[in-house]
Amino acid sequence: MSRRTFQFVVNLVRNSVEKRDSRFREAASIEKRVAVALWRLASGNAYRTVASTFGIGKSTAVEITNSFIHILNELYEDWITFPASVQETDEAIQRFSDNNLFNIPQILGAIDGSHIPIKAPKHNKESYFNRKHFYSVNLQAVVGFDGRFLDF
Repeated sequence: MSRRTFQFVVNLVRNSVEKRDSRFREAASIEKRVAVALWRLASGNAYRTVASTFGIGKSTAVEITNSFIHILNELYEDWITFPASVQETDEAIQRFSDNNLFNIPQILGAIDGSHIPIKAPKHNKESYFNRKHFYSVNLQAVVGFDGRFLDF
């Protein structure tokens, strides 16, 4: 994720995720909170590992991730849309039907993933060794009903 995208996400969730210092402890910065949640969601690492990586408690990692997911669920309609009428639904199905290589009926959108081969990195190379027995990063793409890529 680029710094620019990271900062966009930070600003998007700032009002809902940011915490204030209390008399008893200093709150994690909004940037750290977003980094913790994104790291957990992207890596799938155990909360204990995420907590250790960021120097926080396991319960804090859980709370940060859960609150981040909660706010994303509230904001998703600003970024992900579905057909609003029967006509839009029929048009989307037709667009996918015209370009459907797999002949699967009634498709409104699609999600798929692929392993992109890479050279083994010097550090943490075991994290990049996949079930197909080569080093890779995962690429996932989501195509919406309007034919636009919604996510990579």
